[in-house]
Amino acid sequence: MNYFFQVVAFADTPSEGNPAAVFVLDKEPAEDWMIKMAAEFSQPIHSFVWKKSGSSSFTTRFRTPDKQVPLSGHGALSAAHGLWQAGQVAKNQPVELDTLAGPVSLSLADDKIEIEMETIPFVPSDDAANWRIKLGLPEKAEIYFIDRQKLGFSILVVLSTFEDIKTFKPDLDFIRETMPFGLIITAPSERKTEDFASRFFIPSYGIDEEFVTGIIHATLFPFWSARLRVNKLIGFQASERGGFLYGTTHASGGTLSLKGKVLTISRGELV
Repeated sequence: MNYFFQVVAFADTPSEGNPAAVFVLDKEPAEDWMIKMAAEFSQPIHSFVWKKSGSSSFTTRFRTPDKQVPLSGHGALSAAHGLWQAGQVAKNQPVELDTLAGPVSLSLADDKIEIEMETIPFVPSDDAANWRIKLGLPEKAEIYFIDRQKLGFSILVVLSTFEDIKTFKPDLDFIRETMPFGLIITAPSERKTEDFASRFFIPSYGIDEEFVTGIIHATLFPFWSARLRVNKLIGFQASERGGFLYGTTHASGGTLSLKGKVLTISRGELV
């Protein structure tokens, strides 16, 4: 049997979080079929999973409507959710995904799905004043570069308040031309529901603004953990849909646990 699920990840209600389509398949699909399905379903991410021969893990490929990506945080959570819902893995057992970025393990933690991730390092820009001018940022904005080998070239901007995040107006053409993996903005939150907020713009992947993004929090949780001096944090991605992410950084500094809810919107069989 081949199943599909339309889900939302990092969501408490169907109108929140980041939508995804999950395809649980009985064999490896053709590349052009995956391209066609991604174009047809046109979700922010499409997770294609099938059992890896001679292994308990599942080969997994992630596609936006436009291109393949090595790893997607919300796509991985959605894939695990689909495998549990399809009965391919018992709910008391972890899901092991074999992705282009390497193996990924996920497990159920109460009403959330937990994924272990490597942290993605960042370094201060040595040309911050110039970037602030180009991006139209206030003088107090901090500029960091994200590790290119792990994420591709992207910039992290730290602003002062939640309101700064909500009112930021990106120059999408400039971001598309200069940042292959987009622009992340973040700030501490004055609200009681989260510790920090963020937004993520990635027009080079055909997505002006991501709704909720797991992978960028491999940088954001370590950043705010160090700044706020706590290892357990709640992040809120302040997009149009919005969504909460729950992170725990580990003492080693090289990994973190990321948790979020996934809801099924619809499901069916592929014919």
